[in-house]
Order: sequence, then C-alpha cells, then structure tokens
Amino acid sequence: MTTKERLHQLVDEIGDEQADELLRLADALLDRQRTPRPRPTWVGALANAEPDLAERSEEILRTELGHNAA
Repeated sequence: MTTKERLHQLVDEIGDEQADELLRLADALLDRQRTPRPRPTWVGALANAEPDLAERSEEILRTELGHNAA
C-alpha cells in the first residue's frame, strides 16, 4: 500500500471533527510549500565577491601583514 493509499484509508476512517482538523493541518502544510521563503540577507554576497577570494586573501596577507606566500 502506498503512502497516499494509506492516507486515503485514514481519511475514510476519521470523523467529521477530526476531518476539519486534518484539513486545517493539510492546508497549512501546503501553504508553507507554496509560499516562497525570504532569502537571508547574505545570499548573493559571494556572487558579488572577487573571482578568486583565496588569491586575494594571500595578496592581503603578503602586502598588509608582511606574510610570505608559500
């Protein structure tokens, strides 16, 4: 028996009051899936970053902190 078949079987077995509650839960679940979530503010930060961050960090260490690159 598939999950959907089992769900159909359970729905057939519940009373009207339980059906109302189950419907509210199902609607809330589907609404969460349909509603796009806002993206965190940091999303896209790397898209605007320099192409090679590792190379740039090595350059900063060499010039600003006097470290020699290996």
